[in-house]
Amino acid sequence: MLVTAFSVSEKYIYQNGFQSYHETEAIPGALPIAANSPQRPPYGLYAEKLSGTAFTAPQHENLQSWLYRIIPAAAHSDFAPYVPHNAAVLATTPDSAQVKLQQIPNQLRWDPFDFDMSTTWIESLN
Repeated sequence: MLVTAFSVSEKYIYQNGFQSYHETEAIPGALPIAANSPQRPPYGLYAEKLSGTAFTAPQHENLQSWLYRIIPAAAHSDFAPYVPHNAAVLATTPDSAQVKLQQIPNQLRWDPFDFDMSTTWIESLN
């Protein structure tokens, strides 16, 4: 991505990136320049970092990808349990050993604490 307007246009398109870090874009100008996660990415996209490296790995071994998406990965509909036509399909343990738990993988967040103006900062510590 050139940021300088030269009088002679470049006739070749180069793949940017060092050490196999490359970038591609579906629409010219969709990738931000000089920043991975700008406050306002081009075209109103959402910046997301995908990392498959443990935080304890040395810095030179860290691998990550920056994705710029129209809809964030966290935007999805609520979970709906799968009901098979044959209940025996999901039965892998005897009925006596099955626990009646239903884990719901919907997004959860903690609501912020109420702000009480009558207390000081020290008094607000719990």
